[in-house]
Amino acid sequence: MLTVHGSEDKAVAVDNAFGCDQIIENHTLRIINGADHMYSQHERDLQETVISFIQGKAWITCIDAYYDAAIRVMVLLHCDVL
Repeated sequence: MLTVHGSEDKAVAVDNAFGCDQIIENHTLRIINGADHMYSQHERDLQETVISFIQGKAWITCIDAYYDAAIRVMVLLHCDVL
């Protein structure tokens, strides 16, 4: 599971991302320095982070699995948990 969070997010504290990292198994946390909640001026960084994560998963063997993983990552980007 991937969590991407902006270091300058004022809507959801970056500490929440660190909290998720502590309790979620098989979790990868990426903090995008300078990014706010909407990743303004950091859209490319967000795209590259998500694509890099998905491409690095050897268990993705078909387009359905690739799509499913991408959707899960995108949903997590908008979940404000903790």
